[in-house]
Amino acid sequence: MMAPPTLRTARKSTADTLVNPSPTTSPKSWFKRFPRPKRSASDGETLASSVASSSSTLPSSPIFHKSLTRSGTVGSIEVGSDVSDEKQIFSPISPQSTFTPPTSPSAQASPGSASTSPQSILKRFGASASNKQGIIIDHAPSTAMVVAKALVTFGEASNIPYLKGVAGLGLLILETAEGVTSNKEDCHRLGKHVCNVIVALDGWRERLGKELDPSQSNCLEQAQSTFEKVLVCIKKLSNPERTYTSRFLRQNDDAQNISQCEKDLQHAVRLFSLRTNLETHQAVTQMGRHLEVHHKEVMQQIETIGALVTSPSSKASQLRLSAQPGTRAYVDSPMPLRSCPKIFHGRDRELERLLDVVCTDSPTRVAVLGPGGVGKSTLVLRLLHHESIAERFGSRRFFIPCDSANSADSLIAVLASHFRLPAYDSDGFSSQALFKEVLSLLSLDDGCSSPRSFDDGYTREEQTILVLDNFESPWEWHESRSEVEELLGRIADLPNLTLVVTLRGLERPRGVAWTKPFLPPLTALDHEASRKIFVDITDYDYPDSPPDGCQDDLDALLDLCGDLPLAVTLMAHLAEVESVQKLLRRWREESTSMLESEGDDRRSNLDMSVMLSLESPRLDSAPDARDLLSILALLPDGVFEDDLDLVAPRIRQAAKCSATLRRTALAYEDENGRLKLLAPIRSFIVNNQSPGPLHLAALESYIWSLVKQTRGIEEGRSREVIPRVASQINNIESIIERTLDDDSSDPRPAVKATVDLAQFHMYTSCGRPRSMDRALCCSRVLNDKALEADCLYMNAFMTHRHEKSNEQVELWLKHAAQLYREIGDATGEAKCLQELSVVCFMHNRKDESYAYVQRAHKMHMAASNLLGQANTLMLLGKHADYNSDLKMAKGFFEESLDISTNKLHNLPLQANCLQQLADGAFFSSRYAEARDLSQRSLDIWEQLDMRHSVHAGESLDCLGSVHHILSRWEDAENCHRRAMRIYRKHDRHDRLANSLLNIAIGHVERGGSQAQVREAERYAKQSLEIFRNLRRNWGIAMCYQCQGDIEMARKDYRAAKSHYEEAYKIFHEAGWKGDEAGCTMKLGDVDFTLSSSASALDSFQRALAMYQEAEEPLGQARCLKRLGDVLSTADLEGAVERYLSAMDKFKEIGLVKEEKECAAKLIDVYWRLGEPELSKKYRRLSLAPLIPS
Repeated sequence: MMAPPTLRTARKSTADTLVNPSPTTSPKSWFKRFPRPKRSASDGETLASSVASSSSTLPSSPIFHKSLTRSGTVGSIEVGSDVSDEKQIFSPISPQSTFTPPTSPSAQASPGSASTSPQSILKRFGASASNKQGIIIDHAPSTAMVVAKALVTFGEASNIPYLKGVAGLGLLILETAEGVTSNKEDCHRLGKHVCNVIVALDGWRERLGKELDPSQSNCLEQAQSTFEKVLVCIKKLSNPERTYTSRFLRQNDDAQNISQCEKDLQHAVRLFSLRTNLETHQAVTQMGRHLEVHHKEVMQQIETIGALVTSPSSKASQLRLSAQPGTRAYVDSPMPLRSCPKIFHGRDRELERLLDVVCTDSPTRVAVLGPGGVGKSTLVLRLLHHESIAERFGSRRFFIPCDSANSADSLIAVLASHFRLPAYDSDGFSSQALFKEVLSLLSLDDGCSSPRSFDDGYTREEQTILVLDNFESPWEWHESRSEVEELLGRIADLPNLTLVVTLRGLERPRGVAWTKPFLPPLTALDHEASRKIFVDITDYDYPDSPPDGCQDDLDALLDLCGDLPLAVTLMAHLAEVESVQKLLRRWREESTSMLESEGDDRRSNLDMSVMLSLESPRLDSAPDARDLLSILALLPDGVFEDDLDLVAPRIRQAAKCSATLRRTALAYEDENGRLKLLAPIRSFIVNNQSPGPLHLAALESYIWSLVKQTRGIEEGRSREVIPRVASQINNIESIIERTLDDDSSDPRPAVKATVDLAQFHMYTSCGRPRSMDRALCCSRVLNDKALEADCLYMNAFMTHRHEKSNEQVELWLKHAAQLYREIGDATGEAKCLQELSVVCFMHNRKDESYAYVQRAHKMHMAASNLLGQANTLMLLGKHADYNSDLKMAKGFFEESLDISTNKLHNLPLQANCLQQLADGAFFSSRYAEARDLSQRSLDIWEQLDMRHSVHAGESLDCLGSVHHILSRWEDAENCHRRAMRIYRKHDRHDRLANSLLNIAIGHVERGGSQAQVREAERYAKQSLEIFRNLRRNWGIAMCYQCQGDIEMARKDYRAAKSHYEEAYKIFHEAGWKGDEAGCTMKLGDVDFTLSSSASALDSFQRALAMYQEAEEPLGQARCLKRLGDVLSTADLEGAVERYLSAMDKFKEIGLVKEEKECAAKLIDVYWRLGEPELSKKYRRLSLAPLIPS
C-alpha cells in the first residue's frame, strides 16, 4: 500500500528524481557532468597508477585484483581500450598465479603521473591527517569534490552497484552547499560531513568487486539513503523563496533535521571505517594463507629433490635438552603467563565446574564455549591462576592466544612462537618438524625413547596444562579445518597434558575425546554480577537509598549492555569520565559504536568483536543466515523456531540458518525456547544490517496480523491469543516504531496496531505501547477522525495510568469525545466520558466524576452495550463505596459480575469484578470472603496466562493485606513483593507505592528490632517520594501516618503526633472518613502513652463514631479495645463493657489473636473487681491454642 501523498512529499528522494526525470533534473543531464574521459596513453597510465596505488592483490579471494598497469599480464588493460569491459579490468587471480605482494603507492606510480589515489589527492590539496581510527576529518570541499569525481569515473568504469550513484549524490550535495545564499553555516557544516564520508568511501572502494556481498550492498545503500536526506535538507535550507518569517517559524524543525543528518553522516563514516579495518584484517589473513600454501609447495619440492637433508630427531634432542625444567633456557624460553584478571564476578559456579573437571587424576580435555565478549578468556585465565592449578602444574601453565592463526601451518607458527622456537634456521625446518618440536616440549619427550603413558607416572614438574584461546580463528576455515583438527588431536593425545580450548559458538572440534560432563556454554551474566563489575571499575557506590533515578539509569545502562561482560567493561571505562545519564543519551545516538577503548581488536572494540563473528566462514554454510540475523535483530523477544516460517517465509532452509546462528553463538535459545540475540549484538545489527524489503514486508505482515487478532478481547473473545501476543509485546513495539520512523512507509497499519496494542494493554496490563505520541501525530496527518479519536483516547488512558496527572489528559478525552460525536460513534463517546469519570475521581472531584459516569451509563444503556454497562456499574460501585454505602456498592459490583459471567462470558471483566467485590469485603472487615474472592480473581488471571499482569498484582496486594490483618507477616510480605515486581515491570508507580507502603506498615506492626524499624522507614520514604511525584494526596497522608507509627516505635512521641496531625489534615479536607478515624485513633494512642487520659478518651470516642458512620467493624473493635484500656484506670465496669464489645466484634471478624488480647485484659479487670471465677474463665480463654480463621 502506498503512503499518503502528504507523507511522501517530504520524503521524495534523489533516487526517485533520477528514475523519474523532471524538467530540471534528468539522468542524462545529471551524468553529463561526469562524461566518460577520452584517454590518451598518458591518461591511461595516470588512471592505472592511481588505481594500482590503492589496490590489494589477494589471490584466490572474492576481492578482485584492480591493477590497471599496462605491462601486467593479470588484470591489465591496453591503452585506449574501453574501460567499461570489466572482464578485462577486474580479472581475479587464479590460485596457480604467481603471488606478488603489493608495493607502496610511491613505488607503483610512474614518475610525474598525476595519481588519483586518495593519498595523493589529499597530499595535493593539503587535507588534514587521520585520527586513531583511520577516519579522515575536516576535508576541504575541493578535495572531496576531486575524490567524488574520481569515484564517479571509477564507478562508471567498473560498474560497481551504488558506487557511481553515491559519489554523484555527494558531488551534487557539495556543489549545492557551495552555492547557497542562506543558511550558509549549516549547509557548509553538512558539506564537511559529506566530505568525510566521500573520503572514507574512497578508502574502502578498492575492496569492492562487481558482485557485492550483502554487507557491502547494505553499507552503500545506507550511504545513498543518507545522501538523499542531506540533499533534500540542504535544498530546503537554501530555498531562496523562504522568507525570514518562514525561517524563524521553522527554525526548530530545521535544527532537528540538521542534527539528524549530521548523526547519519557520522554513522556512515564510522561504518566505512569499521568495514575497512575488518576487511584489511581479512585481507592480511588471506594473504598469509596463500603465503603458507606457497611455502608448503616450496618445502615439498625441496624435500622431493633431496636438496636438504636434516635430522629432526637430533634437532629435537638438542632443543629439548636446552629446555629442560629447572634450567635457565627453559625458564626464559616460553612467553610469560598472562596476569590474573582482577575483576571477576558472576562466574564462580563455572569456575568451580571447570576446576572439578580439570583437577582429576587423569588429564582432561575441556572446551569453553560461548559468544564473543562473554568472558571465556577471563574464565580460563582465572583457572590458570587458581591456587590448586598453580600448585599442581607449577610453571608448566601455558596460555596461547590463537586469534592470529588461520590455518594449520599458522597455528604451528603461533605455538612455536610462544615457546620461542625458531621457525627457520640454517638447517631448514618444515612445519611438521616444527610441530614435533612443540609436542616434544609439551610432553618432555626426547623423541628417541618410546613415549610414556599416563599410567607410567609423571611428576608435578612434568604435568602440563595448555589453554588455546580463540581457537575458532584457525579452526573455522573449511579449507583447513581437518588439518587443524588433526593437529589438535595430536596435542590432545599427549598423556601428561590437560587441554583447554576456548571457542566462539557452540561446536567442539572433532577428533578429541572431550571430557564429560561437558561444560555448558557461557551465557550473559546476571544483573547483580554486571553491577559489581561496573562498580569495581568506576568506583561508583550507591547507598541504601540511591539518588533519584541513579539506580534506574544504571539498570537501564546494563540492560543495553545485555549483561555481556565485554560490553559492561567497556561501558564502565566510559563511565569513569562520563555520568551514567550522559552515557544513556550517547547510546541513543551512537549505539554499540561507543563501546571501544584504545585499539581496534576484539577485546577493546565491541563492534569489531561482533563483526568478526559476522564474518565467520561457518555462516557461509547457510547463505540466508545473515538475513535471518537481521530479522531477529528487530525482534527483542525472539521467536520460536516453529514460527520461523511465519516470521521469515522467504528465508531458505530456516532451520539450518537457525542452527548455524546458534552454532556461532550469534543467536541463542532462552529458557522458553525462543531464538533471540544478545542486546549488544541486536543493537549492532539494527544499526548496520537492515533486512531486505521483501523480508521486511513479510515480517510486518505477520506482526499486523498478530495484533489484529487481539480485537474483541474486551468482549471476552480472542482469549487464546493473549499468551501469544503477551510474549511478543516488544517484537510488536519494535516493528511499530520502525514503521512510524520510516517516512517512506504507510503509517496507517502501524497506527492501527498501536491502538490495538493499547487496547490489549488496557484489558490485560501486558506491555505498554511506547509509540502513542507518534501514532497520534500520524493519525492527524492522515486526517482520519476515527483513528485520531482512538489515538487520543488511548493516549489519555496511558498517560493517566502511568504518569503524574496533567490537564492534557482531560483535553485529549474531551477532544476524542467530540470527534466520536462528529462521526456518530456513541460507544466511543461514552467510553471517553467513562474515563473522564475515572480522572475526576482520582483527583477528588467526586461530583464531576459521578455526573460523567451517569451520562456514560445512560449512553451504554441506550446503545445496548453490555460491556460498557458492566464497566460503568463498577465505577458506580466505587462511588457508593466512597460514600460508605457498602450495600449499594456491593449491589453494583454483583450486577456487573452477573453481566460479565452470564451474558458476556468475559473472563478478564469477571476477574476485575471479583476483585472489586474482594476490596469491598476487605473494607467491610469480611476478611475470609475478601481472601476467597481475591484468590478466585488471581486464578482467572493465571488461567489466562496473565499472572504477571497489573490486575494480578492487585489481587496479590489484596491477599497480602488480608494476611497482614491476620498477622501472617511473612505471607503478607511475600504477596506484596510479588506485586511489586509486577508493578515495576509495567511502570505502574501508583501501585508500586502502595505495595511499598504496605510492606513498611507490616515491618512496624510486627514489632521487633530497630533494624525492622529502619527497614520500615526506608520503604515508607520510597513510597512517599512516588506519591508526591504522582500528586496522590491519599498516599501522601498514609505515608505520614506510617511515619508516625515509626516514631511511636522509637518512642519519639512528639514527632509521631506531628506526623499524625499532617495526615489528619489531608484526610479531613478530602472527606475520607475511615482514614480520618484511623488517624484520630492514633492521636489518641499518643495522648494515652503520654498519660493524657481525658484527651485520649475524647479521641477514641470520636474515632469510634466515625468508624460507625463508615461501617468499618475492625476500626470499631480497635477503638472499643482502646476505650477499655483508658477506662481500666478509673471505671472498671465501663472497661469490662468495652472489652466484651470489642471481643464480640473481633470474634465476628475472625481475628482470634485480638480476641485473646481482650480476654487477657479482662483477667486483670475482673480480678480487681473481685470476680476470681470470671478472671479464671478468661485466663483459660487467653491460654487456648491460637487457631486463626
